[in-house]
Amino acid sequence: MKYFMYQIKASYYLLCLSLLVAFSGHALAEPTISEIFLSDRERIEQGARVKISGDSFGTKKNAPPILIDYVDKAFEYGVVNEAHAKLDDMSRIPAGIDDDAGAVWATNTSTFLYSEQSQNRHGYSTASYFLQGENAWVGRPVAYGGPSGWDTPVDNPQLYVSWWYKNEFHSTYYWRFSPDSQKGTFEVGEELFIEGQEERNSRGVYAGVDADGLHNAVLYYHRNANELRGRSIKGISSGAVTVFPDQSRGGSGYGYEIPGSKLARIWDDPSGSDGIRSSVALHNAYAEGARMYYSLDLEPDKWVHIEYEIDTEKGMLRLYENGNKLGEEYFPEGRNYQGKYSPTLALLGTNAKQLKLQKSWISEIYVDSSLQRVAIGNAPKYSEVSHHELQRPLAWNNSEIEFAVNLGSFGFDEELYVYVFDKDGVPNSTGFPLCTGDSCPVPPSRIELLIN
Repeated sequence: MKYFMYQIKASYYLLCLSLLVAFSGHALAEPTISEIFLSDRERIEQGARVKISGDSFGTKKNAPPILIDYVDKAFEYGVVNEAHAKLDDMSRIPAGIDDDAGAVWATNTSTFLYSEQSQNRHGYSTASYFLQGENAWVGRPVAYGGPSGWDTPVDNPQLYVSWWYKNEFHSTYYWRFSPDSQKGTFEVGEELFIEGQEERNSRGVYAGVDADGLHNAVLYYHRNANELRGRSIKGISSGAVTVFPDQSRGGSGYGYEIPGSKLARIWDDPSGSDGIRSSVALHNAYAEGARMYYSLDLEPDKWVHIEYEIDTEKGMLRLYENGNKLGEEYFPEGRNYQGKYSPTLALLGTNAKQLKLQKSWISEIYVDSSLQRVAIGNAPKYSEVSHHELQRPLAWNNSEIEFAVNLGSFGFDEELYVYVFDKDGVPNSTGFPLCTGDSCPVPPSRIELLIN
């Protein structure tokens, strides 16, 4: 009898263990895509509605993200806002705090402008944001926080931000310094030679003289001012020479200012004194004691895709550049302003003191209170994807997602693959081919049965 009871208990234990393993495996399973078909057209094209079916997509409270800002128009929780289409070239955009009708953003600087010039990232884009100088930014999506940008939902722990960024001069190595013992006149855009440095560290590009009479220049790869103090810097074309200062300027007077700029700030408290404080800078990202170090590859006149993820409930901070993970750090959980706010994008652009003569552009800003998203990439394995474009979700449940196609800079003739990111920001490791041309099936038309 005892042996019989032991067998029953053992069998029950094994059954429970099997169910637990099965459940855990399902909960941790990555998204899987089994089918893709067109919803409303005969071919894949920009804006076409596509449905994907599969499993483990997870539920998403709001299928459309908070904001997709294509500059000329924006989608706020899926609703189109075309207020910017009425703007003149190089004009300031509307602001929610000014009660401007149709404002997409709560606030911005006078140097953050709507531009229809020839800096658009791809053929489907008709405008981009132009940033002039060292302090040019936009902040706080109105769709998430109202006209002030701070009336966010309460205690939402996640925030995902994506944007495309381009600069005229490499911001990561942009210095500003006083002339010393100068001979001749430098030419804007000319190559510089720095004496006494190894070949890789001996080059630079001259950006010009600003209103304060300081030189602005990109001095490649230098991170420590001690390597530059007292060094002669020569213009290759002009032959002009100056000596790098031997002291920090400290914000005024004679000396140098080191590279540095905030590209984004994420807060949940309007004063920035409580709750989550996070930032993305040229050399590091920060959130509540967690800091990661890197060097952004901001080569001149090249669009760079930057992605930011935070989960205050798990204490997780993640950053990507062109799809490559720059770092993943963890901080103490529950640091958000509990019971009142949620993290929001407080600032996006440039927030520095030394980028006086910099020109920058921003395109396609994507903000959501979830890490779940859909992308198309250029390789069948996500680990091999070197370029991806975010899609515009329209509907979402655990087994089916509908999105509007955003080809971005991809062409119709490329082999593209679909990826779905789950609630933890993890995509399917193997992409599902995005059908093109006539290979994409269309759902059959509804058949009405008439019974007499």
